[in-house]
Amino acid sequence: MWKSIWGTSAEEKQKKQHDSTKAAIINLRGQIQLLTKKQQHLEKQSEELRDKAKSYVAKKNPNMAKIQLKKSKILEGQLAKILQQIENLEMQLFTIENANLNLETVKAIGKANGAMKEINVAMNIDKVEDTMDEVREHMDMNEEISEALTRPIGGASSAYIDEDELEDELENLMLEDENEKMEQKIGKSVVSENKNSFLPNAPQFELPAKKKEPIAAEEEEEDEDEIALRKLQAEMDL
Repeated sequence: MWKSIWGTSAEEKQKKQHDSTKAAIINLRGQIQLLTKKQQHLEKQSEELRDKAKSYVAKKNPNMAKIQLKKSKILEGQLAKILQQIENLEMQLFTIENANLNLETVKAIGKANGAMKEINVAMNIDKVEDTMDEVREHMDMNEEISEALTRPIGGASSAYIDEDELEDELENLMLEDENEKMEQKIGKSVVSENKNSFLPNAPQFELPAKKKEPIAAEEEEEDEDEIALRKLQAEMDL
């Protein structure tokens, strides 16, 4: 009742049109298949009639040969009409299938366009810019929080440290370490006060005397006569 008052809806029209197109395609394919079978049957019959005509020619019976040829020609005429019908049906089938494909393509484009409209309604340039501004704001806030968490918390650790002063102190420690190593090598030598030089001053302790070379055995031995003479002189003095 309501359909008779308001008419069919757009969806029902589309469904009806789709069913009609589908039925037309099925009918065309079925008719083409039927005509193709008829074509094959006529071709077979025409070939058989021509073979009979040949056999009558071999039997020297031209009248019967002509009759078989006439029948074959009649079948060939029917065959030509069937071939033309098949060609027409195939052309119509191709047209309907192509039109139906175009229709489905248009429907797909229409659905995509509708979806795009819905997306554009839900998302416009102003909303995108507002969203990006919020993202940047949250990122800046997070950066500030991270920086605040990495700062020292009170006490001596939060005092200002001069990097140049640290470098000077490090250099002094290195010089002291070098001096200690030099003192261990040369004893109690005094290292120069010049911080840019690591050469020590002359040592202030006495150097050990150079050991005398051993005298040859022939030089140490004295003449026996001289020894005896000195001994005699010593006795006379007494």
